[in-house]
Formats: sequence, C-alpha cells, structure tokens
Amino acid sequence: MRSKMTTQQTNGSTADFLGKLSIFQDLTPEQLATLASIAEEYTFDRHSVIAYQRDVADSLYIVRDGRLFATSVDENGVVRDSRSYFAGDYFDDRWLFVKEAHPATIKGGGNGRVIIIP
Repeated sequence: MRSKMTTQQTNGSTADFLGKLSIFQDLTPEQLATLASIAEEYTFDRHSVIAYQRDVADSLYIVRDGRLFATSVDENGVVRDSRSYFAGDYFDDRWLFVKEAHPATIKGGGNGRVIIIP
C-alpha cells in the first residue's frame, strides 16, 4: 500500500535530498525547490506495488529510503531480469526522452519511501 505524505512533511527535506543526487547536481537551490514542489513522496510497505510491468512509464521514481525490487517476466511468466533499488537510486528516467512502458514490476522490499516526479 502506498500512502502520500503531506507537502509540509516533505518539501524542504525533499529539495535537500534531490540536490545530493548526481542526476540533479547541477541544479540551483531555486530549481531544486521548484522540483521538490512538484514531487510527490509516498511511503510503501513490503510487497506494495509501485509500478506494474507494461504500464505507461510517465514519471521518474527515486527511492528515498528502503528497498525496491524490480522483476521482469516474459509472456510465459518466466522471470527474465531482476534487480534491486536502494536509497538514491532512480528508475524510468527514459520517459524524459521517449514514452515507454515499465520494463518490470516494482515492489517494496520492506517499508520505505519513494519520490515520484511526474
């Protein structure tokens, strides 16, 4: 289950967190604040589905804390690829250039938080 955190809980600390990531390292404090204002932060539990394989990928997902597991299966249900994402890792940055589908189902590996930038 994902639950959204309130803006008051996240805005200032989200900008600080985003500024530490290599993908955003060249942004000014003002740009980071703007990015944080559109970012949505959610908590997740173990086995919570964050994204389903083959759904449209139209957001950038950044693990704030905790761990996420990605699993890709083929049309026969055979696992073809899997990986883990940890704090500071991000996925589906390709949507910035080309709309694609999620290549994997992403689930929580325990309790944690994820930042989603639409």
